[in-house]
Amino acid sequence: MNNLIHLLEVESETTKDIIQYHRLYIALLKTAWRFMETIQVYDSCSQEHKILWSYIYSDRVLRICAKLKQDKSFPHDVKAFTDTFNKLAQRFVSNKRPLSSMSQFIPEVSHPEDASI
Repeated sequence: MNNLIHLLEVESETTKDIIQYHRLYIALLKTAWRFMETIQVYDSCSQEHKILWSYIYSDRVLRICAKLKQDKSFPHDVKAFTDTFNKLAQRFVSNKRPLSSMSQFIPEVSHPEDASI
């Protein structure tokens, strides 16, 4: 669990909060990936670039959500963010799995579609 806390770099007091942030991160990762797989402008980009950008997007949005959560006047919580991004990710359909066969070469990088808690 400590690795997850360090990876996500969010201030949290409970294990439940950490798990909620992890679920949010996965929802963000899948949303970004599916968006880029669906939108034609990204067709000329390599799969590796899209995976990298998915992780960068997820990290940055997670940090924004964590900052907003600290604002007492902001009415939403991490679960609400997660639910919203999960719904958005489901709207993007992606059956492409280009790096599945490459997992033996880059095992430390998880394909966005394979992310889970």
